[in-house]
Amino acid sequence: MALILVVSPDWRTRALLAAQLCETCGCDTVSAPGSDEALSLLNIMGVRPVLVVIDTGGVQGEIGKTEIEHLLTALSDTPALLIGSAFQRLILERLKTQHVTYLIRPVSIGMIAETARRLLGGMAPTQT
Repeated sequence: MALILVVSPDWRTRALLAAQLCETCGCDTVSAPGSDEALSLLNIMGVRPVLVVIDTGGVQGEIGKTEIEHLLTALSDTPALLIGSAFQRLILERLKTQHVTYLIRPVSIGMIAETARRLLGGMAPTQT
């Protein structure tokens, strides 16, 4: 099962991202409000995601650099897409690696999903 993990403190963002990623990438999605919840969920499910999408902040709080690093370390071989504000650009740039990329707001849910699809390459089927 190809699974995308969505992490965001805002439940609306999690729901919208998960739905759009599922449709665009053709993968199952699960979501969590933070890194600890996300890792616990993956442990319970006994799966590793093919992609992690982390929205660093929103109306209901922010996910800090330490929490992002914790999640990226735990899933070190998993590609990750970070979404953050212009104020977080420096932090996001420092987290960027071969497996980690980022987008700066404002960005649409569609653009996030399309970027995720490109990151997955041929791994996930595209739906028309």
